Amino acid sequence: MKNLATLTLLLWTAPLMAQEAPPAPAATPDEAPAEKFAIHGYLTQAFADTDGEQILGIPGTGTTDYRRAAVLLRFTPTAKDSLVVQLAHRRLGESRSMTLEPDVKLDWAFYERKLGQDTSIRVGRIPQPMGLLNETRYVGTLLPFYRTPYNFYQEGSFTSETVDGLALRHSTSPARSWSAEASVYAGGFSMIESTDNGLVKPRAENMVGGQVWLNTPLSGLRFGVGAQRFDLRGTAIVSDQEDSWRNYYASGEYVGSRVKLRSEYRKTRIQDAKVDFETWYAYAGVNLTSRLAVHGQFDTSRLEFPSGSRRFEVPKYYEDWTAGLTFAVRADVVLKGEYHWAESQLLETHVLPLGAPSRPVNYGIVSMSVSF
Repeated sequence: MKNLATLTLLLWTAPLMAQEAPPAPAATPDEAPAEKFAIHGYLTQAFADTDGEQILGIPGTGTTDYRRAAVLLRFTPTAKDSLVVQLAHRRLGESRSMTLEPDVKLDWAFYERKLGQDTSIRVGRIPQPMGLLNETRYVGTLLPFYRTPYNFYQEGSFTSETVDGLALRHSTSPARSWSAEASVYAGGFSMIESTDNGLVKPRAENMVGGQVWLNTPLSGLRFGVGAQRFDLRGTAIVSDQEDSWRNYYASGEYVGSRVKLRSEYRKTRIQDAKVDFETWYAYAGVNLTSRLAVHGQFDTSRLEFPSGSRRFEVPKYYEDWTAGLTFAVRADVVLKGEYHWAESQLLETHVLPLGAPSRPVNYGIVSMSVSF
């Protein structure tokens, strides 16, 4: 609790520190920047409730133990060099994955070096260059709902938003309004597996991945594709506790003055277990006023796995229709309300074997997000 109190104090005192600092003039590549130290952060606190069954850590009696917060410190000794450290705190209600989640954890810790005007490298614990929202997946003031689409990004188990390793990024200068950005990365990470036999924490190694973004002449429209593979050791899914994963994904987004459209697709293959996981979502948002916006999203997934001498398909591993409203008190203070009509294998009460008919559960979340 001492660490949590320290984190909370930093979150509320840092805006005052930021307000007192005067704007820093731009530095040329060979100059030291005027502001060497910067601090940023976010906090989202929510109340969540379901209509009966528990899902994603949300019980039928409701919970306020639904929260994410972080403090990011950046040291920039020169215009080409940066050191970034982020401490994070996250709670998922009554999800059993919380037994392996520390109260405060080292989320990011990396060194970034600009190798030229359009090229940079990051080394350390870095955010994965994956999809549209991975690097900002917990910054509530930037999201239409409490969390990013569950199937694509996951939360609590079977996911990691970071890589212990390095990433190289290169962007091209616009040519006739077209431009591109490419990232390649390598390393490893730990993740939580939640199975019928409990929780384990396998380690992924020999990870390599990359993605490419294409910005089109139409302002706000871009597309991306990516892929990654890694070897997983200590997994509970296969008897020898070693397997390899392959992920392939594609993304598209349009951001206009009033309308925002977004969709992503991912296919995962777990080699030895012969498991296939396929997911996609579509999101649309409209700004009704400068502060009020309405949002809608459809998120679905399909799971296929061997069962005896045949393969078994779960067409609605997690399927979710979501509607919500956001109200921006200020750009850095956002209130949200959302409701989910879901059908899933992920219910955490009255658990049935994998492959049993997916069951419906509805849940709502109201939250407040602050960033600085």
